[in-house]
Amino acid sequence: MQPAGHRTRTVLACATAVAVLITGAACGGHENTAAGPPIIDVSKIDSGNYPGTPVDIEKTRTDDSGYVREAIRIGGVVPLAMDVDSRFIYEPHPSYARNLAAKNHPVYFGIGVDDNFNAVAPGLVVGWTTTGQRRLDSSMGRVLNMDTLRFTDADHAAAAVKNMSSQVPSRPVTLTGYPAATAIVTQNSVGYNILTVWCLRNDLLLILQLVDPVSIPFDVAPLADIAKNALDKWNSAIAGYSETPADKFAALPLDVDGMLSRTLPFDKDAPPGGMDPEGVYPRQAALHSANRPDLVKAAFDDAGVDEMSAAATQIYRTRDAAAATRLAAALAKEHDDVWVPMDGPPNMPGVHCFKQPDSKDTDWNAPPTCFAIYDRYVAAVDSLNIQELYQRTAAQYKLLAYGHGGK
Repeated sequence: MQPAGHRTRTVLACATAVAVLITGAACGGHENTAAGPPIIDVSKIDSGNYPGTPVDIEKTRTDDSGYVREAIRIGGVVPLAMDVDSRFIYEPHPSYARNLAAKNHPVYFGIGVDDNFNAVAPGLVVGWTTTGQRRLDSSMGRVLNMDTLRFTDADHAAAAVKNMSSQVPSRPVTLTGYPAATAIVTQNSVGYNILTVWCLRNDLLLILQLVDPVSIPFDVAPLADIAKNALDKWNSAIAGYSETPADKFAALPLDVDGMLSRTLPFDKDAPPGGMDPEGVYPRQAALHSANRPDLVKAAFDDAGVDEMSAAATQIYRTRDAAAATRLAAALAKEHDDVWVPMDGPPNMPGVHCFKQPDSKDTDWNAPPTCFAIYDRYVAAVDSLNIQELYQRTAAQYKLLAYGHGGK
């Protein structure tokens, strides 16, 4: 396996390299042209029992749906870890479920707040979580976690700070420019030093944790500088968030531009626990779930990505068909240290798939994946079972093509 640093080249260079693969004879010998991938005859592809026609998303609404949409609205404005410090370029958590609520509450180790969050900090309405690491291995470099939490009112938010910051013995820290912020240093169960910061903005609360597993001797000053920059970025960004009243959550639209209705829905493999994270994510919110947000951001910039819909698959909307081809190439490069090309689904020219070599240790963040392009849309489909992967990819293509001559 190549070292993680191998992937620090620019996305455009990466996209060019993979474009050679996508337009050439690899992955089953499919051909492509400058005009974009070939149109697929959907009558000749096997989607198994997966749905190939759009559904009315409103009929899938649950009690959680509005909370997920409001969380996504927060995620659409708050900064990424790499926006705070450009060295936090790794996010090894594959889930795009960043939404938080009382039933799906956050966990904070090292300050005595884990499974008892709702008892210590009652009144959480909705929130969004952000994570970034300097190294792919979290034990080899600093980790930055930032949670934006909205409480029922300012009093509950303030009480949460008071209760959470007094759970364990700690050393207070003062942040330049933020005398009202609460900041403490503690250690977790394995001896890592943790700077935890609470910053209030009416009923909104930013909880920031910087974990330092490597500095000997430990010096809090560099962490305090990062925390100050995080607060600067967050305070500026969160001003762009207008709160939806909690009693109006149920009226928040579930779909945007018809994107979600054309995204393969969850079936029996829906994520366990928490709240179903399916939804339409604006560009900034979508970047939070990237394993390498630095690479993906460059790809988004190049392709003009403005939103992503996510359920059992992910659909990215780009500027045009040529941009979609470049985006698919760049997304494939996000895991170029563990992926190798494999044959695409039968009768699906222009679809390109990747897997991990059988001789390598499995990286569960990079399952076998196919990238399908339809017009300005790129679909990323994954599954551990290859037959299932091919059927899911076929179903996803049918959803994108439905009603546009591909029915």
